[in-house]
Amino acid sequence: MPLILAHKTNSPADAVVIYSLLEAGGFHPTFQNYYHGFIAIGYLGALDGIQIMLPSQEIEDAKVYIKETKAITDFDPIKNRWIRDLIQASVLTMNPFFFIFLLSPFIQIAALILLITLDVLVFSQGLLIALLANITFAFFIIMLAHAKYVAVPKLRETP
Repeated sequence: MPLILAHKTNSPADAVVIYSLLEAGGFHPTFQNYYHGFIAIGYLGALDGIQIMLPSQEIEDAKVYIKETKAITDFDPIKNRWIRDLIQASVLTMNPFFFIFLLSPFIQIAALILLITLDVLVFSQGLLIALLANITFAFFIIMLAHAKYVAVPKLRETP
């Protein structure tokens, strides 16, 4: 009984709602990367979001069930406040630059290149000193990019 992707999201709240909806409909959903999203939310982009999987024999009925379910449109208790969430994450981790790790790897790499260029222009010590000064920032960017573009595709290829 292989599991098939039924829904993928980067929002833990959305994942819980879809999971509960499927469970209430009599299906047997399972989470992938759900707990990683709560432990370190910056990993969700690298892990390709929270994935809700279903057994292969339930997938067609579940997709029809999700589409037929009507959303409440006149009231939305969960508002998308991503700027506030980034500020709270920065305060809670006591790191004013924490929000940088929640951006996509392409933006992070561009920010790193910009930072190194500014370091080279401002300080005349050269490129090696600029690279060493930014190595910790580069480590997290490279780690997340590796997870998204190398590790996760290899895990999906494994039978």
